[in-house]
Amino acid sequence: MTSACTLPMLRIVRWFTILSNLSAQSATAITRVQRLRTLSDRLFGKRRDTGIVALLIALLEIGVAAGVYLTGGTQFVYLQFMYIPVALAGLIFGMLGGVVYGLFAGLMLGPVMPLNVEANLPQPLLSWVIRLGFLCLQGLLAGYVGGMIKQRLRVVEIIAEELSLTYGRILRSLVALIGERDDKTADHSERVAYNAIQMGQALHLNSTELETLYWAAVLHDLGKIGVPEAILNHPGVLSLDDRTAMQRHVEIGQRILEQASVEFGPIAAIVATHHERWDGLGYPKGLKGKEIPLAGRILTVLDVFEALTSKRPYREPMLAAEALHVIQADRDTRFDSSIVDAFVMLYNSGQLALSEVNDARVAQLHDRYGSGALLLSRLQLIKS
Repeated sequence: MTSACTLPMLRIVRWFTILSNLSAQSATAITRVQRLRTLSDRLFGKRRDTGIVALLIALLEIGVAAGVYLTGGTQFVYLQFMYIPVALAGLIFGMLGGVVYGLFAGLMLGPVMPLNVEANLPQPLLSWVIRLGFLCLQGLLAGYVGGMIKQRLRVVEIIAEELSLTYGRILRSLVALIGERDDKTADHSERVAYNAIQMGQALHLNSTELETLYWAAVLHDLGKIGVPEAILNHPGVLSLDDRTAMQRHVEIGQRILEQASVEFGPIAAIVATHHERWDGLGYPKGLKGKEIPLAGRILTVLDVFEALTSKRPYREPMLAAEALHVIQADRDTRFDSSIVDAFVMLYNSGQLALSEVNDARVAQLHDRYGSGALLLSRLQLIKS
């Protein structure tokens, strides 16, 4: 009994020794990857990825069969590993694919595979035929389960796309609401949004972060629809009470977005911080330094620059160069210095919109970031 158990273990050791020697040559094999990709293109064409997966599963089945042979034949439990690639094939390629791979696996473990390699003892016919049937059945069931999962995922994908389109319509309605209340605020928001995208790209934000930043920039003054026009258009310095009422536009905008949908939470969080300061003296929460989200720090700089270079009821607009000097003077106090550096770089290279953003640029931004696809990242996770 002891020798019967020791023999397959020795073969396992020998097998892994062979594999270790092969792995030592992996560096040379890496140089052949491009050749393999070219070959796969010729073999599988546009369905290259599917073809590669099919080939890998077939190689896995061959590897399991080789392992069964090296460990002494089908009398040992190692042949049970063959159910893994068959299940994978069914899940990926459906019922037909599962049956085909099950048949392939069953034949490799069937008439050509001894029951005992040392004794050259063949398997009983009924034994390998029943195993072949079980492998095919498993592939069939795995394919059925895989088909059901794919069907459910397609339904989830359709629902997610419909939801994202609905979210886009809601956000665009809020933008239109700002325009109905105040055309100047809407134009101001479009310029801030355009410049925010330039800043976000310069700071290497990913596509989801850029889309969130875009909507936060467009809607950062949404809360002003809850501020009386007399305060918005006041020609002089605001009283303490009026200033407090004006500052409440941040919380109003945040609340509107959060109540519209929980999915707008990331946008609302940025809107809530666009009047915070790097030194902690901003409002509404007095956040300091990196307590302020990166997108909020970006909007703070852009919003101030836009305010300085725009005409107000109580003053004429500053020249862009003068406003830039104010921005630079407030680095490390009002603004994050790294954001100021990026802003100055973009300003000097002429990548910022210093006046009205033309309709073509606005349309381009809406097409790219205004699709309402706020669920796309989650959808990709579901699909993977």
